[in-house]
Amino acid sequence: MSNVVSSRTAARLAVLTPYWDFWEHTVGPALRAERRADAELLARWLADCGEIAAVVQPASPIEAEQAAAGLGPLDVVVVHSAMAVPPRTVTAFIEALGPSPMVVVFAANSPGFAVTDDFDHGDITRHGATVGAPMVVGALRRAGSEPLVVLGRLGDEASLARLRAAVRRAAAAARLRRARVGVIGDPLPGYDHVVTGSERLRESLGVTLVPIAPAEVTAAYEAVEPERLQSLYVELSDRFRLGEGAEGESLERALRAAVAIEDLYAAHRLDGAAMNCHVQGIRLGEPIGVAPCYGLGRMTSRGVPSTCVGDVLTAVAMVAVAALGQPTLYHELEALDYQSGEFVVANSGEHDDRFWPTSTHLTLRRNDWFLVEDGRCSLCAEGVLAPGPATLVNLTEGPDGGYHFVTARGELSGRAFAGSGTTNGGFRFLAPDAVTAWEAWAAAGPGHHSCLTIGDISLEIAAIARHLGATHEAVC
Repeated sequence: MSNVVSSRTAARLAVLTPYWDFWEHTVGPALRAERRADAELLARWLADCGEIAAVVQPASPIEAEQAAAGLGPLDVVVVHSAMAVPPRTVTAFIEALGPSPMVVVFAANSPGFAVTDDFDHGDITRHGATVGAPMVVGALRRAGSEPLVVLGRLGDEASLARLRAAVRRAAAAARLRRARVGVIGDPLPGYDHVVTGSERLRESLGVTLVPIAPAEVTAAYEAVEPERLQSLYVELSDRFRLGEGAEGESLERALRAAVAIEDLYAAHRLDGAAMNCHVQGIRLGEPIGVAPCYGLGRMTSRGVPSTCVGDVLTAVAMVAVAALGQPTLYHELEALDYQSGEFVVANSGEHDDRFWPTSTHLTLRRNDWFLVEDGRCSLCAEGVLAPGPATLVNLTEGPDGGYHFVTARGELSGRAFAGSGTTNGGFRFLAPDAVTAWEAWAAAGPGHHSCLTIGDISLEIAAIARHLGATHEAVC
């Protein structure tokens, strides 16, 4: 997998601590050094969120522009807003960077700060985080940014945890905005609800759709060297046991298709893809002749998610979830068990092995959704989703042309549906009534596919939507 190239690199961050000497006479000239020291401390606390490209402390718009020069593209700027400062100093820095980064405003007080009864003019200047931050946020919003805001004290674990969460959400939004999503083959005829205009998507969310002809998949498949199949077989054996049909020509074609998909994704620097394999040159006809479900799932398991039947909107939603470092499962809610309130989760062969511990062996088996032809069959992963909190995520396009993220919190029950023959499980909405919850989910417009992930990431998706100017609806 070393030759996979995408934009999934560490986020580049800068800490901006703007300064203003207008009220310096109330506290003395040492304040600038104090604020700089606090900003350096903050940068150290954020080191695990990405690469800290710079810590800058401009005291005017001109200094801000000079500080931005030569920094190159940034994913996130964390504004360390500890005092009242003319917000033009901040907006000048952001504008001088070129492509606008995501912004997190930390209304930051110094470690151990507390208000006492003798709080005076100097304290207002020194500890004016709740004055300075709204000034900055108001100016940023007028300039078209939608910053996240965090209030707290440096050194306070709870405050810093919330700040780190905000920075990671902002970094995920930045990764989605520069994402490249492959569109391989045309979508299934009539599937208008899974596609969107490439220009509209790029202008609204920044995501670039990369058209890829099925012939490129065929060429990549034919170019696979035999020794790479052996290497992949060893990798496969570490994670999977071979089940019914996973042998001979069927297994060889599945492995060859997996290598071809890896190479194709690397060549186009993809962060995700929407493939319709039900076309000549891939599943239909030679040389591939099978659905490449294992290969798509292998890439999904490595953070480059793929959808089937050309579902672009769900692919973008999955890229957003993957940008958060989360596993992603392309799936359908197949049916409701009215007695238990569980929905059957299954799909047509997709998987993400991060849903299971590395010690768990999944089964690679015949995919019964597709007919056996000439003694060969398509293969897919089979496994039961473990119980625990989960979230459904999708993206839909509204009549106004805007994009809307939809989430629903719930839980995986651990129930198995072996007859599905694919990744499967039971899902309950986190709502009193399953019928009402599903009606609200369907009415939000996500279509029949969505992304399933573990844990509750509704706040993360809301933050990504805010940064990108999209809307977010939480069904439950």
